[in-house]
Formats: sequence, C-alpha cells, structure tokens
Amino acid sequence: MSVDLNIADSYTDTEVVGFQLKFDRTALNFLNVYRAPGTDNICKANMSKLIDCLQKFCSADITNIIVGDFNLPSIDWASLAAPDDGDHLPFLDFINRQGFVQFNNEPTRGDHILDLVFSDDPQIIAEIHTENGFSTSDHDSVLFNVIVSDDNTVGRSATAVGNSDGNTDVFVHDFRKADYDGLRSYLACVDWYSLYCFSAPEYLWSNFTSILKAAFDIFVPIRRVTTRLNVKRYRYPKYIRNELNKKHRAWVRYKKLNTTESKQHYNEVARKCKVVIYEFESLKEKKIIESKNLGQFYRHVNSRLSCKSGVAPLRRTDGTYIADNQEKANILNEFFGSVFTKDNGIDPHFSSRVEGNDKLDDIAFTPANVRAAIKKLKSTAAAGPDCIPPVVFIELSSVLCVPLADIFSQLLNSGVVPDEWKTALVTPVFKGGASSDPNNYRPISLTSVASKLMESVIRTQMLKYLFDHNLITKHQHGFLSRHSTCTQLLECLNDWSLALKNKSSVDVLYVDYAKAFDSISHTKLLIKLNGYGIGGKVHKFISSFLADRKQQVTVGGKISRLISVTSGVPQGSILGPILFLLYINDVADLFDNVFRVKLFADDLKLYTEVNIASDAVCLQEHLSSLADWSEIWQLNISTSKCSVLHVSTCAKTATAVYNVNDCTITVSNAVRDLGVFVDMKLNFRTHVAKIVSKAHQRCNILLRCFTHTSVSLLLKAFLIYVRPILEYASVVWSPSCFSLITELEKVQRRFTKRLSGLSKMSYLDRLQTLSLPTLEVRRLTADLIFCYKIINGLVSLDPADFFVFHESKTRGHKHKLVVQHSRVDARQHFFCNRVVPVWNSLPEYVVLSPTVGLFRINLHRVNLEKFLLVKC
Repeated sequence: MSVDLNIADSYTDTEVVGFQLKFDRTALNFLNVYRAPGTDNICKANMSKLIDCLQKFCSADITNIIVGDFNLPSIDWASLAAPDDGDHLPFLDFINRQGFVQFNNEPTRGDHILDLVFSDDPQIIAEIHTENGFSTSDHDSVLFNVIVSDDNTVGRSATAVGNSDGNTDVFVHDFRKADYDGLRSYLACVDWYSLYCFSAPEYLWSNFTSILKAAFDIFVPIRRVTTRLNVKRYRYPKYIRNELNKKHRAWVRYKKLNTTESKQHYNEVARKCKVVIYEFESLKEKKIIESKNLGQFYRHVNSRLSCKSGVAPLRRTDGTYIADNQEKANILNEFFGSVFTKDNGIDPHFSSRVEGNDKLDDIAFTPANVRAAIKKLKSTAAAGPDCIPPVVFIELSSVLCVPLADIFSQLLNSGVVPDEWKTALVTPVFKGGASSDPNNYRPISLTSVASKLMESVIRTQMLKYLFDHNLITKHQHGFLSRHSTCTQLLECLNDWSLALKNKSSVDVLYVDYAKAFDSISHTKLLIKLNGYGIGGKVHKFISSFLADRKQQVTVGGKISRLISVTSGVPQGSILGPILFLLYINDVADLFDNVFRVKLFADDLKLYTEVNIASDAVCLQEHLSSLADWSEIWQLNISTSKCSVLHVSTCAKTATAVYNVNDCTITVSNAVRDLGVFVDMKLNFRTHVAKIVSKAHQRCNILLRCFTHTSVSLLLKAFLIYVRPILEYASVVWSPSCFSLITELEKVQRRFTKRLSGLSKMSYLDRLQTLSLPTLEVRRLTADLIFCYKIINGLVSLDPADFFVFHESKTRGHKHKLVVQHSRVDARQHFFCNRVVPVWNSLPEYVVLSPTVGLFRINLHRVNLEKFLLVKC
C-alpha cells in the first residue's frame, strides 16, 4: 500500500515529490527530486531549502530512498570529495550526516553522474544499472530493484518436539543459570581413566560429550519455548501484548463513548503501555551495548531494517528473487561450495626448508597448556555445532583441563579427528555491493569449541617451531604476534615516502586471490608441510583435520543441507590461518630486496621504484613469475580485482601498463590497502572522507535503531561502534591538514550535540561533561604508544628503519630522536617524523615506563594540548 507524502507549501519550489510504501511489518519513504543546474545565489539558496526539505522527510524510524536528477557533476562519489562552492559540498555533507549510501556509479549524461540513488539501508537497492534515456530525455535512465523482506524468523539450535496442537516445543539449556559449583563437584568424581582405556579413539569425544551432557541435564536448567506454526511472531513478550490489547480496547471504548472520562482512561493506558515498551527496549539495548559484541549489534540493527536476517533476497540466474530464508541458505551454501578447487593431480616439487632432524612431529598436551587455551576463549561467544558454549569450558576449566589434555593426546597419537569437529555452521556476512549477489557475502564458520582448544595448543607449538627455525618470511604480517596491519602499512609507507623524498616514483601492484582460503589444495598443502619439517603425528592429524569436512549455511534460523568441503582451510578455525600462511609463505622467495613483496594473509602487494622504463619491465617480469607460481599451486588470481597504484608527487606522470594472465591491470588513484585508502600522493584525503562518511552512517544507525535516550548508554555505543572506525590504523594516516582534522572531529562533535541535554553546550563543555578527549588527542596518544612499542621491540618493526637516535642531546631522557626534515609533505608528516617533537618532550618517567600499560597511564598525566594543530 502506498500513501502520498505531503510536501509543505514552503517547499513547493524545491520540486520534491514523495510517497510511503507500507508492507506487513515495515515501511519505506520514497522521495523523487529534481534540482535545476546552476551556481548562482538563487541555486545555492534552493540547495539549502532542498536539504531542509529532505531532512524533514528522512524519518529515523523508516527506511528512506531518495532518487532524482540533482545536477551535481563535481561530486566524486568514489572518494566522497566535492568543491566548496556552497552547492556541492553542503549536499555531500548532508548525505554523510544522514548516513546515506549513493548506489549509482555510472554516468547518466556524458561523463557526469547527475542522476543519483540514495538509501540509508545498504541492502535495499540491488541490480542497479543505466539504460538509454526515456522518451526524449538526454539523460540515461537508472534502473534498480528495491528489495524488501518482511521475514522475521528467529531460529534456535535445540531439541524440538511436536505437540498435538501442531505447535513445536523447543528445549534449550540455559547456561546463564547453570549450577557450575555442582557441575564441578560432579565432574571431579568422574572416572575419566576408564574413558581412555575402554574407548576407541574415534569414540573418545562422543563418550566425553555424553558424560558432559548427562551432567548438563542435572545441573543446567532447561528452558521450554513453544514455537507456534503459521502464527505471526511477536516482537514483544506476553505482558506487553496484554498492555497493547488494553490500549486497543480503551481506544475502541473512547471512540464509541467519546467522553472525557473515556479519553482520560485511554491516555492513562497509552502512557503505561509506552512506559513498559520503553523499559523493555531499553533493557534489551543496554545488554547489546554492554556486550560489546559487533555481531549482536548488527543483528539488532538488521531487525529494524529491510532485511531482518542480514541477507537480502538473492537473485537467481533467471532474474527472479529468493526471499525465503531456507532457499537463501541453500543458494549461499551452493555458491560457497562452487569456489572449492579440484586438485589437478600434479604434485609440484617443494624442497625441504629444514636440515637433519629439525622437525615437528609431536605436540605435548598438558593440563597447563590446555587451561591456557581455555583462558583465551570469550565467554560470550557462540557454541559450535555440538551446542557446548565456551562459557562451559571457562567455568569448568579446573576439572576439564586434565581429561581434555588426555583426549587431545590420544587423538593426536591416533591421527583421528572426531566427525563432529569437521562440521562448520556458516554465517554469511554482507561485504558490500549488490546485496542480491551471493558473491558479495563472506562465509564465517562456527566450529566446535573443543576443536579450537586442541588447535590452539597445536598452533602455539607450531609457531614456536617455525619462528625458532626462521621458516616464516619476514614479509608476512597476518595472524602473527607482534605483527598487524599497522606494522605492514608502516613498512610500506616508510619505503614509499622515502622514495618520494628522493624524487623517485613507486609502482605498487596489488594482487587479489579469488577465495584464497577456500581454494587451497589439501594435497599440495600437505606437500608444503613436509617441506617445512611438519611430519609424523602432526602431519597425520592435520591430514585428518582437512579431510571429509562438511559445512551448512544458516540464514534467519533456517539451515541448509550439508555439503562436502573439498578444498581450503576451515575459516573460523584456529589452525586454518597458520596453514594458509605456510601455503603462501614461499611466494616471497620469488623477489629480492629491490622488488619488495608484502603479505597480510592472502593480501599481496609487489612494489619497486620506477624511474626508467627498464624498472617497469623488470616489475612485469616478476609479476609474470608470480602468476606462474600461482598457477602451479592452483591459486586463482582475480584479475578484475587487481590494481596498480602509481605513487608520485607528480599527478601527470605516465604509468606503465602491467598485465597478469593476459589481462591489463586497472590503474587506480586510490586503493583500499588493509582497510586504509592509500592515494598516489599519500595525503589520505580519500581515506578520511570514507571513514567520516562511514562513521556518520554508524551514528545514524545508533540513533535510528536504538530507542534508548540515556546519555551514558548512547555514549558507550559511540565509543564501541563508531570511534574505532575513526581510529583504525591512525598511526598510518593521521592527518596534519587543518581541514581533515576538522572533518574527523565533526563526527564526535555532532554526535555529542545530539545527546539529550547537551545540545546547547559548547563542544569543549560537552567533552568535559562526558570526560572525553578530542579525537586529535587520541591520535597523538596512539602515535606515542606505537613509538614506544617500536623502540622497545614490542612490534616486528626495526627501530633503525624509522628513527635516528640523538647521540649527544639526551637532556630530558635517553631516547631522544632526530627530526628528519623533508621537502615532501608525505615524508615530513609521516609517522616517524611527526611523532618526534612530541616524543622528545615527554618526561623521563613516561618514556622509561616498564610496560605499555604503565606508559599509557603515565601518558595521560602529560598535557599534549600545545601539540594540537586544531584548537576546539
């Protein structure tokens, strides 16, 4: 059903029309806009009025779609940049502030994108494209699908029993209310030795879980939930539904009698109903915010958006859409299975990387290292397919660490991995792009917690062996201690900014492997493990760990059928990442120090200084060698996702053409590198624009999807879900430009102004009231902490690569650094230079702090205000 939106007379000259589409459980506003071209004062005034009009109709409770011809050709929607002409920038600022996403990336008149499609729900627009203009229009038509799912099914993993009335009773253990003292006493009396002696290895785990689940039946209460078939699921519990029914009856009575008494009665019932709903929603939202669980946060957000399950209706090959969650789960499972690699039967030669008896063929399992693995678990994490959550192992670690150590030892000795550990429950997570395309969902696997514990012990000892024998390349920064995205990006930017300082250019080739984790050949992986000296029991166990795995996808509580996993390492497991690192590890052997390669798991980039034509030719030869290596080891390079970044101070410098697998690699002005948008001049304007837009979107999600108005809870939500967006890897890109610092600060400035009771305060007063520092202070603090880590060897970076220590001037403290001046901004404002004046000014007791934690505490006592570039 559609209802026209009434545009006030004061906005008639804005040429905006709109309607509201209403569905069973959701609604959306649809606004159509035409804005005449021009840059005179009248057009600027109309832009202000247009923004004001759109602001009034962009409801916080309803999904909004805005389309039309806006005639704003100078907005770069890829980098979110616009000229400050009083026209383009105010509109872009409004879009960012409201949390809208612009979907159309194709020109609609000449080379300009004039016709735009916006929504504050990133999953509601699909299959957008342009076609020939309608009738005599000189603009191309923009066609897109609006996909709305009213499904609100909630699933449970539990035992279900049918009733005579057609309903289903679901029984679940409530581990939050378990008697863990009783469980510990009960399990302490179990004769675990008889379990080991009289059980074959393949039955060890099933017998162990039988004992455990028998104890659950005694000490863990069972919750009974009745699922009614073919009946609408209720959002509110029964006591609230009773209040809603009372409100409805009071309304009917008031309309019938139309007396003052009946009206007062209705108002009183309505007020009470509003209070109980607010208290219910507030308590639920408080638990979500305090859990600091991003998945739980987005499940709550999805429940308020168009796609309740987080997966939009999917497009079949025939063009039709699938809205049913069961079908969506099956389609996604089939797609995830379609990327598996079939081994070609060729076993490449892989020479041994170790000498003599330097091998890892056994793992020691002790109660101590099992208990250490248990301590790493998160108590709030979900249970695996065996329905035993991490909290059980955490609470019962004192009585379970001994039997678990013995079971793990026997499983390793026999080379048997329980079948239950080989099944993964996959949750699809939307990555971006067309929400109807299964290719735009990432599979996140949930596996058995016990399996992760055993894998954790194996991983710890495997990494020790690999590091002791220098078997992992120094260019790999993924999934390793003392390494991170920051360490890799700082290494790269150090090289690139030095090249710019020396008046050189750098060509960076970004190589993307298609579904790398899922396409690894098991046979070839086992060959490489032998080459790295991983043999004996460990090799046999890993072989069993990879073989005969299965997975199923869950969407909205519906679970797909099981399919076999024929290649790849299990995502969501503990061993999976380290096995992948070993598979790709020897790619670094293809390159020398002139042609640098950097890895973060499967993210690979190759770069070198390119000053003459022969440099580019050599780089192409190395790229071809990489392509040959990838073909041998059956890793498929996704050429469409590869890109070239030409780092140079001169924008007009010609870029060499590079090819991989007979396809030309696209040249980009800015590339998303490990979550940071790197541009050719290393000024990070694109990155700041992107994260500011995303942070504004997240702020609007908070204010849109959370009914709670408590300042403390909304502030906590901001700190957990918004501020990390603005601070991720800030040591890499922290700006020195006034305008960029201001744009970043605006996010916190605007959010705090929208908090109850704070709108009339100045920004500094709001920060003082909320006990918040500015974002610039926090970035400066992050710089100093990372500097401390580098100097004290707490990260993998060599201090000599970044800093020059002052040999003579040590007044103040003994770790004084030298400022390395440069004429190039990219080097002058790079981390290793901008942090030096602040670091040198620190008191000695701060610099000589024995731990990072103490350094952080001492740093808070230092006034850093004089080093800020922007005064609030």
